[in-house]
Amino acid sequence: TKYGAQVGSEVALGAAITSPQFLYRSELGTKVSDARNNASNFGSQINLQNLDQSAYILDNYEYATLLAFMYTGSTPDQTLMQAAKNNQLNSESAVNSQIDRMLQTSRGREHITEFGANWMRTDDALKARRPSNSEFTDDVKNDMAKEVRELFGYVFFTANTSFAQFYAADYSVINSRLAQYYGVNNFSGGTSDWKATTLPNRGGIIGTGAFSVGNSQPDRSGPIKKAVDIRELMLCHHIGAPPTDLNTTSKREELVKAAAQRESVTGDLTTREYYEIITDDPGCASCHENRINPLFGIDDIDHLGKFRTTMRGLGPNGQYNLPVNNFGELIGLASIDDTATLTFQGSKDLGKKMSTLPAISECLAVNGFRWATGMPLNSNSYSTLEGGQDNEPAKLTRTQEESFACAEKTLQDTYAANNGSAKSLYRKIGTLDLVRLRKPIDSSQVKQN
Repeated sequence: TKYGAQVGSEVALGAAITSPQFLYRSELGTKVSDARNNASNFGSQINLQNLDQSAYILDNYEYATLLAFMYTGSTPDQTLMQAAKNNQLNSESAVNSQIDRMLQTSRGREHITEFGANWMRTDDALKARRPSNSEFTDDVKNDMAKEVRELFGYVFFTANTSFAQFYAADYSVINSRLAQYYGVNNFSGGTSDWKATTLPNRGGIIGTGAFSVGNSQPDRSGPIKKAVDIRELMLCHHIGAPPTDLNTTSKREELVKAAAQRESVTGDLTTREYYEIITDDPGCASCHENRINPLFGIDDIDHLGKFRTTMRGLGPNGQYNLPVNNFGELIGLASIDDTATLTFQGSKDLGKKMSTLPAISECLAVNGFRWATGMPLNSNSYSTLEGGQDNEPAKLTRTQEESFACAEKTLQDTYAANNGSAKSLYRKIGTLDLVRLRKPIDSSQVKQN
């Protein structure tokens, strides 16, 4: 041709790398009616006769790809592709065997621990700066981020360990550097030895250094951000964004000035008191009075990720040895709107008492399902904008809502039947019919802007 081989190669390469099939996983599936007419074999688990004939079902290779990304975050390996080729992904036991195998690979374990860190947003600790403290090094920050991954992986993969231990544990999984930083004297091992270690005053995710450091400011802890993350990330209680005009009210200005006065002159202001003062505004009350501020008993771990019973007052003239008030209340256990309450003394006690709440396993199901599939499990778990509006491009129909509700119950039943095993719940996701079956989206489901 007049363009020559080089131009032709460039055009072909450009078309290939910009095509949807190259950029995205292909999960188009086969129309159920076509699969039925062609007598396709999808095993005893799926009865084509009983399915909506307008739905689509993923073929073996598409299903293998889906499973690989769900459980390793990457493409299928040779073993999984061979199983797809041999039609060996068409029973729950066969799929479970492949899932278990993938979870034990290095990719699988890394994908699961990444899920825990991503869910808890604890990598925010890596961006933290504490210029006034020489102990808080980059190595310590990296270890804190890894601590969350190791803790989540330990709870997920250790046999007979309930997911409740992610919150209730008397231990964390640390190395020698973190042991020294946290003040643990009996640790045996080096910086590459990560061990489940009993800690006297902390334990579980709320007690990790990364959770506190990532939610704090350079010179003080951040009980508001920690409280919000406990509500939203751990319990799936949506609070919503604060008012945009909050700092323009005269009342708010008075409160900030009052706090600054105590901070700069008397020096007897604790972090908890500071945030209680500046949120004592009618515009803040709906969220802070019952939903956020009562959780300030978690302020016993500071902005450096260290446990404390006393602190220096805020400001340049801060008094030493001010007592840290670790009494707290979680008001609203099933949702932010109920009045059921539990009281606690400090971060560790809150984790223990929270671990018994149904919201813990429910939130695991919601976040595990989204991590595995990229989809919300129910209407309450649609992603939202900062203003609280739904940010999902498409809504579920009533029939789909019912199917997802059935899937959610299946996950909860699996969790309960396996002594609260996070692994059993997460494994079950891959064998749910609704992850292999697809329905076309019509215009009535798409959010109109």
